Amino acid sequence: MRRASRTLAISRIVYAGIFDRYPNLKLIGSHLGGMILLYLDRLNWREGNPTCKEEPETYFKKIFYDTAGPIRAAFIKLVYDTVGAEQILFGADYPHGRGGRDDQFYPMTLKEMEEVDIPKVDKEKIYYLNAKKLFNI
Repeated sequence: MRRASRTLAISRIVYAGIFDRYPNLKLIGSHLGGMILLYLDRLNWREGNPTCKEEPETYFKKIFYDTAGPIRAAFIKLVYDTVGAEQILFGADYPHGRGGRDDQFYPMTLKEMEEVDIPKVDKEKIYYLNAKKLFNI
């Protein structure tokens, strides 16, 4: 799913009040949610009279976002600063790569995660602790 369509699909879920009807719903926005967290202020305008009860941003911050990449460290940090470490899951888009290679995105994502300037305890949440909790493993 492309960034624009991912952003649109997740926005429609939020605007339609799905999180109000299903408050325990767990949703993962792949590739750090596409453009969602870059456009929070615009998404909060509530264009089209959404039926969600709270500000859209409230719901977007309940979504989990994965690092499936390639994703740059600065974008991971932006998401971290916006939703916190508890809402980010490590993902590397394996086995996809350019030119049919399946060995590119995983090392790229690991490298970017190493470069993100956040505490080690938060990196551990992103790498595996959040997934253990979310998937009850």
